[in-house]
Amino acid sequence: MDYQLGLNVPRAMLGSKANEAANALIASLNSKVGTNVSMSDNIKVNAVLGGTFLKPSIKLKYGAGEGKTEAKAVVDQVVAEKKAELQAKAQEKVDTLKKKAVEKATTEIGNKLKGLFNKKTNN
Repeated sequence: MDYQLGLNVPRAMLGSKANEAANALIASLNSKVGTNVSMSDNIKVNAVLGGTFLKPSIKLKYGAGEGKTEAKAVVDQVVAEKKAELQAKAQEKVDTLKKKAVEKATTEIGNKLKGLFNKKTNN
């Protein structure tokens, strides 16, 4: 036998230790990245049912299938959100600096012109 299985396993069936470890991992990632991602009630597990009919074997496939794709999609989404946030902050800073530079240049030019026209000539 060589069957590829895609199972939706309820989190309750994984046991308390597995759920605690998964929750701790998600909480750690959320705090580092600044998101609020949570796990669903069902977890997708990929497995291989092999061996013979009299002696079957089940092996879990780590890092393959939809779970990997979903994790990548979540990470890509978080990266895109953070990138947009940083770009907005950077643009705001650039706009503020431009405005200050224009104001300063305008003031300096005004002062120079005022000084130029206010000079009295001694004849």
